[in-house]
Amino acid sequence: MGTKLSLPSKQYVGCSIFETLSNDILLELFDYLFSNEIYASFGHLNKRLDNLIDSYPQHVNFQFNMIIPRYIRSLKMTSTNQVPLYFSLHSSQLSNIRGLTLSNLYVQQLHDMLNIIEFQQLEYIYLGVCREGITQNDLIKSVQTKILTLGKYCLRRCHLRGHLLVNINDLPLSLPFLEYIHLDGCENFFALSSFLSRMPNVKFLRVSLLTSTRYPLQTVSCRITHLVLRLHSECSISELKIFFDTCCSYVEKLIIESCTEKFCLPKLLVNKQKWIEILPNRITWFHLKAIISVHDYLVFNIIKRSKFYDTISLMHNEYQKHLCQTIIEEPFLSVW
Repeated sequence: MGTKLSLPSKQYVGCSIFETLSNDILLELFDYLFSNEIYASFGHLNKRLDNLIDSYPQHVNFQFNMIIPRYIRSLKMTSTNQVPLYFSLHSSQLSNIRGLTLSNLYVQQLHDMLNIIEFQQLEYIYLGVCREGITQNDLIKSVQTKILTLGKYCLRRCHLRGHLLVNINDLPLSLPFLEYIHLDGCENFFALSSFLSRMPNVKFLRVSLLTSTRYPLQTVSCRITHLVLRLHSECSISELKIFFDTCCSYVEKLIIESCTEKFCLPKLLVNKQKWIEILPNRITWFHLKAIISVHDYLVFNIIKRSKFYDTISLMHNEYQKHLCQTIIEEPFLSVW
């Protein structure tokens, strides 16, 4: 017998399957698109979609958007030419903003932008390299302080490029909402530990440290589980141990990137046992590598991208050990 074919349901006659999708599914789809893509794909198809698009906070990139929506969910600005467009927005258009990406703007422009709107509902911010920032440290400090202070409201993720200039005393005593921090230029471990003392709920930290410190570190009660450290060549194993002991009791995944200077290998070039003695006792995954110039690869006869996979045993507590997976790259591999 042949297969019996069913006729389409009467309720779908005259409309496409797409038009039967619920508003919730369509809004979920919009989450993956920028505003210009939504208008180009779904604009002016029917009244229902037009109303839905008009009321939905959208992702906006000023580089591509020809139409600015009624409500903005996230905003990306990467040129000084886009700043007048920002100042033409009504405050109601930014009332639902959750994400902000700012890069390649003048510091004064950033300062003015952050001062005219509170942004207390912001959950994510990326602050890229500023134009003419070298001679305007006071303005940069003000901008960075304004951004980090949002951590006492809703800000969860923050990425700051450039040198961190914030005075810790200018920040609120607690920034409980911050969970993800990426800092490209913190002065030293002392500044970092003071900084972390205001952020009890940070879980992911990626930071580049610029210099050594001889000051004692304050013990920090934070919940960092994922830590990425980029260190200068002068950082010693003892200095690293102090930081681990005071600030890293919950770290489970650790990446250390040691930068080399010309003709100078890192001081962290020590054997496996030394690392076992200092690593935080909850670590289950550890990656050790160096940031090496092409010149130093040749000088020190280092095999580029050479990796060694190992498993080490760490004391979880006084009575219990656990295994930690490791990835070791040159030049550390030669002494591991």
